[in-house]
Amino acid sequence: MPPASLARRAFLPSPLEEAPGPARIDAFARLRAMFAVSAILLDLGIYFGFRGSSHFDQRALAWFACINIPLLALDVVLTWTVLRRQGRFYNLLAHVVIVLEAFTVLVWIQLTGSLSSYFLMAIPVFVLAYRLYATYQLGLAAYIVHAVMHTLVVGAEELGLLDVAGLFVADPGAVYAEPLFRMSALVSIQLLFLGIFILGNIVARMLREKETALDAVQRDFERVVADVQPGRLSSQTLDGKYRLGELLGRGGMGEVYEAVPLGGGEPVAVKVLYAHLSMPDDLERFRREASIARQLPASHVAQVLDFGYAADAGHHYLVMELLRGEDLGMLLRRRTRIPAGELLPIIDQLAAGLEAAHAVGVVHRDLKPQNVFLVGGSDPPVVKLLDFGVARLIQGSELTLSAMVVGSPGYLAPEQAASDLGKIGPQTDVFALGAIIYRALTGTSAFPARHAAAAVYEAVHVEPLAPTSLDPGLPADVDRVVALAMAKNPTQRYATPTELARDLRSAFAGALDTAIRARAGLVTRARPPSLGLDPTLTALSMQPHASR
Repeated sequence: MPPASLARRAFLPSPLEEAPGPARIDAFARLRAMFAVSAILLDLGIYFGFRGSSHFDQRALAWFACINIPLLALDVVLTWTVLRRQGRFYNLLAHVVIVLEAFTVLVWIQLTGSLSSYFLMAIPVFVLAYRLYATYQLGLAAYIVHAVMHTLVVGAEELGLLDVAGLFVADPGAVYAEPLFRMSALVSIQLLFLGIFILGNIVARMLREKETALDAVQRDFERVVADVQPGRLSSQTLDGKYRLGELLGRGGMGEVYEAVPLGGGEPVAVKVLYAHLSMPDDLERFRREASIARQLPASHVAQVLDFGYAADAGHHYLVMELLRGEDLGMLLRRRTRIPAGELLPIIDQLAAGLEAAHAVGVVHRDLKPQNVFLVGGSDPPVVKLLDFGVARLIQGSELTLSAMVVGSPGYLAPEQAASDLGKIGPQTDVFALGAIIYRALTGTSAFPARHAAAAVYEAVHVEPLAPTSLDPGLPADVDRVVALAMAKNPTQRYATPTELARDLRSAFAGALDTAIRARAGLVTRARPPSLGLDPTLTALSMQPHASR
């Protein structure tokens, strides 16, 4: 493995790093609160047990109790009342608690021997806990805070500002008077702290990569099982007009079958709405998918041929042209990455399709690789947009999806994650198109959360790694184009998908406009705007996404 790759694995987060979900945040807070309460009880026991003992400096013992016990109590209060759930000030208060915990540990270490105390073992435990159970940023903060504080304590002892092992009345040992020993011990301990952080980071990266690989295998296995299982309606006649054959796929709204019209003609694809989706909103969404597809040019979507209700079986159905090929999601599962020469024509057509939808006042809202179909038989393949079931009208009536985050993890725009309907518009699809480009070029999702709640948090608060950090062979201008496409603020993104596609071509050609480079620089340097999470958002995000 190249030295640069080893250094990245040792010191940098995994590109698959995800924000912890609500359950993990709550469990870690409970664990920290339990240890803090245990530390308070231990400190109280030590104070009352050693008070009056001639072996301990009573003034140092009193100061120890007066400092540590209130700080640990504050730690418990903050952890239990604030840090059990993700909020606007979570990261700030988490860092405050790290400082509190580090300070109380260093008080113990200084009083009992800054270079020999058994309490030095507490620092590696804290660093590992934060790195493995929390996040890379908090693990790094825990390492830096503890390492800096320990160095300052030893420095203060060298300057005579603090007594060495001041809790003990007896001389801690002549070896402490040897400056070379103290410096050697300090360097050794600091290397131990750094080694613990590196070990924790490597283990966390390995675990995250294995989890992601297992998730992908499980999803592929589930798809294979679904594909080989016969459809529940296969071989049946639908509405006296279509003979249903092979099951082509299953989605959130229904099943898609290959079918033959009984009156003769070419095979078609028939999407049958699930029987349990019979509420007015579900039916309106299904009808709207047909209506929108009929408004768009046939070159960009599967043509809608029929729409009806089979009263005898109670099935609503939608008949479309039968497309032969595969969706972009299947292609990416097979090949992981797509080279620029192959990707650019796909993005050009996809952008044109989105722009055609925007021209008739429609925002897709669920753009993802699985909804981008590549029709076989030509090079480049013909690209068609699928699934307008959760599309939103830019003007006019609005179908409200209450208590639901609309979109798919990894491709959610921040305004979707925050349920800010007033900000959802064409730039929402631009964001998702940028996320598709990111996935196709890097082989990794920009927001690799495996859980809905973590996906919602990442969409609003987390900035993805630059594509060139995952693939150094990409032009630097690709980072700029993707940054503009996936800006947290919709007004900072490209105005149209075709502008994004145009600049992506320019980035690979080394001809990106200097004004675009400057604009991207402003976006990457600016602090992402705080869209804010609705108090109910975390709970809502645990519900199934409205992806169809």
